[in-house]
Amino acid sequence: MGRGVVAVACLALMVHAASAALMSIDLGSEFLKVCLVKPGRTPISIAVNEMSRRKSPALVGIVNGERLLGEEAFSFAVRYPETIYQRARDLLGKDPDDPTIVAMVEEHGLPYKVVAHPKRGVASLQIGEEVYSPEELVQPLRRATSYPTPPPL
Repeated sequence: MGRGVVAVACLALMVHAASAALMSIDLGSEFLKVCLVKPGRTPISIAVNEMSRRKSPALVGIVNGERLLGEEAFSFAVRYPETIYQRARDLLGKDPDDPTIVAMVEEHGLPYKVVAHPKRGVASLQIGEEVYSPEELVQPLRRATSYPTPPPL
């Protein structure tokens, strides 16, 4: 009798799990993609952004105290290159004097000032008088792709 109950419980869990959707976020150095896997339909669908594109620029900017993300930050990159940041993901967990960071800034001609974070010592970016850690710059990109509640199936 005990095995039968366990088998029914496992079957019930499998049926419940098969009705759930899964969201995946691909945060690259230059672009961000969001993918949704839904049961019963086309297995994988790549979400489109507000510009009907499948990939968004992985850019974060702070212009006049306002935080800009993705396509909006991309449109401001020409006017405010020193406050629109790309490749922030590449700074995660590195020292400010890491050779890969120095090479990246030089190779791509990035107009950023990479400094040590005052409390943690990790590579961070200085914007005016403020110092922002890479986590503070990457987090809004991840949050912008998240749903406040699970998406409908």
